[in-house]
Amino acid sequence: MGRFETIRRTRFLVITMCFISMVILPACGRTMSVADSDSDNASGNDTVYDVSSETGDAPLTTAQGILQKKARKFIKANADTSVMKDGDIKNILIVGQDRREENKAEMRSDSMMIFSINTTTNEINLVSLMRDMYLPCADGKDGMINMTYLNGGAELLSQTIEMNFGVHIDNFIETDFWRFMELYDHIGPVEVELTEEEAVYLNDMSHNSRVKYYDYGDTKPVWTLFAGINALDAEQMLSFCRIRQNIGGDWARTDRQRRAIIATFQKLNSMSYTELIRTIQDNGHYLSTDMDIYDMLGYFYWLKKNNITQINSYRIPVDGTYSQEIREEVLQVLVPQIEPNRQSMRQYIYGY
Repeated sequence: MGRFETIRRTRFLVITMCFISMVILPACGRTMSVADSDSDNASGNDTVYDVSSETGDAPLTTAQGILQKKARKFIKANADTSVMKDGDIKNILIVGQDRREENKAEMRSDSMMIFSINTTTNEINLVSLMRDMYLPCADGKDGMINMTYLNGGAELLSQTIEMNFGVHIDNFIETDFWRFMELYDHIGPVEVELTEEEAVYLNDMSHNSRVKYYDYGDTKPVWTLFAGINALDAEQMLSFCRIRQNIGGDWARTDRQRRAIIATFQKLNSMSYTELIRTIQDNGHYLSTDMDIYDMLGYFYWLKKNNITQINSYRIPVDGTYSQEIREEVLQVLVPQIEPNRQSMRQYIYGY
């Protein structure tokens, strides 16, 4: 072979190898980036594409890319990522019912809150409904709203809320005392800020009939809670949510229940993606709901993907829009003015 022919072939090999390096290897790098998208420590140097877009070809910034890589864990867990696509707002009714361990049938709704996710403002609006409100029910009768749940469950309660306040309920979640404690046993201690008055009240056994191993009436303090941030276990959290006498009545009680929900959300939101998925999958059976596990994962997928942390707290009826009356001869109830409370509710949730 001649000297010039050898040089020509050498140049051809060099050019070919350069071509392979420039075209094929970067392609392999992109493939590895997708395959490695499970990692919680995803590199910000990879090009990532929006997993929620219809075409899947919208490039993201580095920060967005890292969040999307982590969010893929929800997709791999079969999360229903379409739960937030129909409408800008989703309203989930949370019901804590007054069923005790010995009761099998459903009881009155002890607490009622609407957990509203707003995709336009990227906020959560949490609205309590006072259980003693006396108003028209969707079954054609007038009565206390907590009896509506006893008579027709979450469906009748949802219809009654929509009829009176103009707010559509998309889904519901219900629990009772004992499933509540089982759930919080698995979630772990949840940090809640207590006032001095709340801490003293909880530490006094005479006000805490739900604590195990002690007889009701024993005044021996079984807890050493204090004013400030406390990590509450399941029984402490339940007792905190049920405080009523001498500390603001039901008005303050609904505020404490919202504080508990907000603290729980913050605890779940602080978990890693893998831990959060496992927590939802392992503990969903402690709730009664019209959602399946994939719907719940879908909601958390959207919240985590959009980094939603702001929660606004409200209560219905609002001050100055109700009267305290006696109905049916013995019931001490709140009679709300429907129109101003309807306007307030819609302002809280829909923004108009």
